[in-house]
Amino acid sequence: WHPQGVISNVDHGAVRWASVSAMKLDQLLVLTVCAYPAICVLLLLIFTVLVSMSMTEAMPGPDGGKPAMAQGGGAIHRVEDDALYDIPLLPKTALTKSSRVIYYLWTVVCRCIPAWMVFGMPLVMVGLARPFPQEVFAALTLMTSVFLF
Repeated sequence: WHPQGVISNVDHGAVRWASVSAMKLDQLLVLTVCAYPAICVLLLLIFTVLVSMSMTEAMPGPDGGKPAMAQGGGAIHRVEDDALYDIPLLPKTALTKSSRVIYYLWTVVCRCIPAWMVFGMPLVMVGLARPFPQEVFAALTLMTSVFLF
């Protein structure tokens, strides 16, 4: 296959054209993002901020002290007594029930991050190596050469 109207100056115009597929640059970009998960880390940072913004403190109990859920639990501990500003630190028992569910789900997601990075990204690259062999090879070569040099 060759484009119409292309004339070669090699062998008096009698050139055998090789049937080679071209690299798709959009797929190469997607695979490079997959091989170097900087966007995934940025998304995790954004989700961390969103989760922290969705946390709400439980209302104080009838005695005006601890929240009603934390009556039998531990008290709020100060990290530094001499701090200029208070560190926004609450025990899990001082959160509302919905905030504790969100916190639990977020801890599950955070515990899975290393497995996604170690096993998930390479498996995605292996799965995409069949339909896009040149792009996967170029993305992996680019990423390893960047990390080595």
